[in-house]
Amino acid sequence: MAKLRYKNATADVLVVRGPCLYYGYIVNVALSAATVDLRDSVAAGAGSVVDTIAASAAAGTRGLLLHPVQMNTGMFIDFGGTGTITVLYEGDAPA
Repeated sequence: MAKLRYKNATADVLVVRGPCLYYGYIVNVALSAATVDLRDSVAAGAGSVVDTIAASAAAGTRGLLLHPVQMNTGMFIDFGGTGTITVLYEGDAPA
């Protein structure tokens, strides 16, 4: 059984290279007036957007999924501004 993992992010970052399951996010520090995209990708601006965190989301905002989303290529957090989020995922060791 794979372990549920988390990754804190404040800027663009590759979380996982390869298949993984995405369970959701928590906003830790309020976001600026720009969105954050969670992508099935290994690079910014590429692949499919699986989830978007709204611009100006407040600290404590949660987007937890009842059923995880399969990402096939990888998981990339694509920041449009500032703030801190935590993503929850299941997959191989972080990239």
